[in-house]
Amino acid sequence: MLVWASCSAAGPAAKERGWEVDVSAGHIEGDGLSTELPFSLPNNRRIDAIEDGRRARIGLTWHSGDYWYLLGRYTQSRLRYESPLNTGCPVTPGRFLPPRFGCQPTVAPREGRMEDDHYQLELGLGMRFNPVSWLSGFAELSHGVARWESDDDIEASATSQCLSFSFNTQPRPHPGCAEVNRYARAQGLNAALGLELWPERRFSLTGSVHHQGFRYRIYRNDLYRRFADANNVDSFSIDFLVDDEPKGSWRWASLQARYALTPRWSLLLNVEGGGNRDWETVDLGVRLTL
Repeated sequence: MLVWASCSAAGPAAKERGWEVDVSAGHIEGDGLSTELPFSLPNNRRIDAIEDGRRARIGLTWHSGDYWYLLGRYTQSRLRYESPLNTGCPVTPGRFLPPRFGCQPTVAPREGRMEDDHYQLELGLGMRFNPVSWLSGFAELSHGVARWESDDDIEASATSQCLSFSFNTQPRPHPGCAEVNRYARAQGLNAALGLELWPERRFSLTGSVHHQGFRYRIYRNDLYRRFADANNVDSFSIDFLVDDEPKGSWRWASLQARYALTPRWSLLLNVEGGGNRDWETVDLGVRLTL
């Protein structure tokens, strides 16, 4: 959700005191599962990337009447990827973890996909400036908090609660086990820098670069690592179950087009991609100026 400047004289790009509300929804396109040899991911229970998804977002911006503004964004995403589970490779009774190399999905192929539900909230501060009347810039700094889980991944959910089970028996507590939080969490600082061009009074284009100080990792890839650390599980068992997705930050670029229908209502088209993030997005939305 980017903030749009009004055409004004050179200097700080002050906007009238008030609110802007952005609402959008769109599609997420991921890289999908890789097939690198010799131990390709389809031959075990690991997942290294999402295939696709969708997201919805609401953004609130309060303009002070000066060059600075406050912002808040809430994003809800549903991220889909190939399911690592199948009845041909069940969990071994009495253990948390499924069998390692004794059962391969090449014998009992995977079926279907599963989803991670991802929620993210950002609160921050921004500043605008106008080098010339038809071009404005902005800088934003915010703090983001994300949480995600998967109700579909019954193996990972049961493991987090210290339940050992098979597909034909009821889950039961495993003695001497340390439970871990079922929800995956991440937080950190986010930043954005951008320029907005006004080629025509009703139409504008904004290009920006973004930095996010934390990453989303597929649910089981995050949970099993935390479980292994809490229970001293050997890395050989975990390596069969999860892909070693990197931690750290994400960077990407975005391009947004805005067309003003009226002084209050505008249409938005936003495209994100590039950098080191694992997916691209296309969103359509509206903006209401109050």
